[in-house]
Amino acid sequence: MKKLQINADWNGPYSWPKMNSDLPSLPNMPGVYLFTVDFDGGCMIYAAGYTGRPLQIRFHEHTRLYMSGIYNVLDIDAMRLGIRKVIWHGFWTKERLPDKEHEYVRRKAEIDNAVRHQLFGFRIFVANIGTQPRLMKRLEAAIMDILYEQPPPFSDILDRGMSLSRRWESESPITVTSSLSERPCSIGPCARRPRGARLLLRQAASKSTVILHGLPRQFEI
Repeated sequence: MKKLQINADWNGPYSWPKMNSDLPSLPNMPGVYLFTVDFDGGCMIYAAGYTGRPLQIRFHEHTRLYMSGIYNVLDIDAMRLGIRKVIWHGFWTKERLPDKEHEYVRRKAEIDNAVRHQLFGFRIFVANIGTQPRLMKRLEAAIMDILYEQPPPFSDILDRGMSLSRRWESESPITVTSSLSERPCSIGPCARRPRGARLLLRQAASKSTVILHGLPRQFEI
């Protein structure tokens, strides 16, 4: 039987909605998306997600969850250096104890400011692979599993404990071939290139090379 294959063409980088950025606005379509930050002349992936609804709607929800203390908040400048520095441990993986609630209220101005810096610093990539929920869920899960296995710093900045829906035993494997648009990714400060093995996705553009760290050109979901 012929092996199933799909293409994931990552378009970006786009800005976070309603952030005053020089990057293009996020397209209003469904898709699988990547949160990335500038790193080493390219972009390093922080998280993957998916939505079958317009991206603008889903990212409005993400913004609300960030601004209400549900998500972890990281220091974006440290992320650009490959360092995970947590400013706020979100409620999403922890019980909302009274002491934690009081801490959030007390530090809300500081946390909100860090959220704005983080969202402004994110570079979003999007792949439209259709709207089949299982396909999008499997791609999200495979990307995160690949990133968890990467050497530092690519595995260091990731959040753990995501609810991922990996391939079921009853499902056939699918080979994903990734490609990137030709728009250069990095527009911010870069860190020194780390030593050791790493996976890159490169595509030559007319005057530059686009690099999306940590994601192989071909993998299985």
